[in-house]
Amino acid sequence: MTITVEGLDLPEDDEERDELLNDITRLIRQKTREDGESEPGKITITDCYQYATLPPECPRCGGEPHRADPTIHPDKPREAQSKLDCRKCGYTASAIYKLVDIEKNKYLSEIRAERYISIVADGEVIPEYQSYER
Repeated sequence: MTITVEGLDLPEDDEERDELLNDITRLIRQKTREDGESEPGKITITDCYQYATLPPECPRCGGEPHRADPTIHPDKPREAQSKLDCRKCGYTASAIYKLVDIEKNKYLSEIRAERYISIVADGEVIPEYQSYER
């Protein structure tokens, strides 16, 4: 389950913000206990954007699959694909890479480029959320 809340102004004070997030966690846990027969496992609430990552190992055998260099999808400019090939077990698939962030030079200079910052974390852009198709 994923719950996304946008446009909510959280308290500036760290303790107040943490208390609010903990209250929300407690309410979710309490409500799922009342309405279901099983208790939810891990509930994580953060005050920042999240993105999903997959482990680099082969999903079948845990080996390290060979990955071809990704190529940009001709009809989907925010998506790239590459072929996966696990030589250990023969598993083959396509890996999908989606644009999740852009890191910009904090100093906006060609000369000083030792620190990069996320434009998502910096609030410069708001990511779009898409569900997986079943």
